[in-house]
Amino acid sequence: MTVLFVCTANICRSAYAHRRAEYLLAGRAQVVSAGTHARDGMPMDPAMASELATRGGDPEGFTSEPLTASIARSADVILTAETSHRQWILEDWPQLLPRTFTLGQFSREVERVGEGVGRDLVHGVHSLRARASRQDDISDPYRRGPAAAATCAQQIDDHLARVLPRLIGDGGASWR
Repeated sequence: MTVLFVCTANICRSAYAHRRAEYLLAGRAQVVSAGTHARDGMPMDPAMASELATRGGDPEGFTSEPLTASIARSADVILTAETSHRQWILEDWPQLLPRTFTLGQFSREVERVGEGVGRDLVHGVHSLRARASRQDDISDPYRRGPAAAATCAQQIDDHLARVLPRLIGDGGASWR
């Protein structure tokens, strides 16, 4: 199972989600991230790196990566920070619709899918045909200070706690 997190520059939200999910999953799935408008090789935003280090996870060595067709097509599920990122992906690669969601949308809908893990869960969430909503968007904390970074990190952590156990079929592990 390959999980792809996407935001704008791949230095705040998707970078945090990437490294935090890696920490929580401990090798049970592959995690990658990219940005719709990322510059290649940028380090994680310092405020988000600080949140990551505080909550578990290692920001060292992280560098941003632009989203490419190859990266997007190789993912089993694509989870974006905002509806605008989801739309950006679907405009270029409409065939990825069945596996492209906002993180908030997927987190909300995973509760409605009774059974299934991994690709079966992704298919189940897609079959619900729930719309992505701006209410599910994760606000960009870039250059908004430590409080915005903490709020963003908590929002991502809450979503990951619902999503990751279902993706890998492990409800017994600690996801915080």
